[in-house]
Amino acid sequence: MNHQEMQMMTEAYYQLIQIEMQLRSVIQEKMTEKYGIHWHAILSKRVKNATIRKDFDDLDYYQVVSYFNILPSLTSIYPTKLKLQLRSLGDIRNKIAHHKMLNEEEFNRLDEVYRKLCVPAKEKSLV
Repeated sequence: MNHQEMQMMTEAYYQLIQIEMQLRSVIQEKMTEKYGIHWHAILSKRVKNATIRKDFDDLDYYQVVSYFNILPSLTSIYPTKLKLQLRSLGDIRNKIAHHKMLNEEEFNRLDEVYRKLCVPAKEKSLV
């Protein structure tokens, strides 16, 4: 792996982590607003779904993304296209986790989602 490839993979890892942290933050914020600080305990008893019952801190990327399709309070937060893009990042996530090089198209897909979720609107206008 040359220096340029290393920089790209470092940026890809950073973007992926930021996306997942943003998703977790949105879930926690919205669920705390609706159910209070013990939201996870409440939902674990009400919702018959293995992902929801799993400890929130132990969820993997796919499971975090699935919250936006499972819980009615979260389903309308992001448009369907973005939710599909988030789901499609799973393969990219696996490549990053297993130190496989992303191709340009994969990096661009990741970057697009990152910019939609993690880059404030005023910064987007500067890019």
